[in-house]
Amino acid sequence: MPSVDGNAVLQAAMDATASGYHYHAIATIAGAVAVEVDGDRVGDGTRLGVVRDGVAVQYVITPDGTWVQPDGGDWDQLDTPPATSDPILALRSPSSVSVDSVDGDAVHLTVSVSATSLGLSGDAVVPLGVVITAGLLTQVVYSTTIDGQPASIDTAVGPAIDSSPVVAPV
Repeated sequence: MPSVDGNAVLQAAMDATASGYHYHAIATIAGAVAVEVDGDRVGDGTRLGVVRDGVAVQYVITPDGTWVQPDGGDWDQLDTPPATSDPILALRSPSSVSVDSVDGDAVHLTVSVSATSLGLSGDAVVPLGVVITAGLLTQVVYSTTIDGQPASIDTAVGPAIDSSPVVAPV
């Protein structure tokens, strides 16, 4: 395997997302889709849709607040502080990075991050499977067990679909 500095490859790929990116995450438990999330992160804001049990909800998250719109409903601002809306931010400060394989222009990494950086409780270190393709972040996979069942969140990452600034709904 060619010598690759995994941390340098990861940080360069993260830098490439600075202007924005699109993500599509599928969370499964025991092989069944539990939640699907599709969104664009642009600047310090995020537009995303969440589908759970066949119900779709749209979110707009900015530093000024979080707005939610149920399918067919009106936008409402939530009273809670803005949610963390950058699903890859944890990759900026890993506790370790190891290169698992290099296949052509794809570099497969194991990136360990703190559980809290993922919004999880506890002080555990969580390994994530990360794929960098042609210098760009393309996939992040988190695998775990929930109630004895295998569970995962598989996130595909690419260029923002809507790169316009994220603003509060009117």
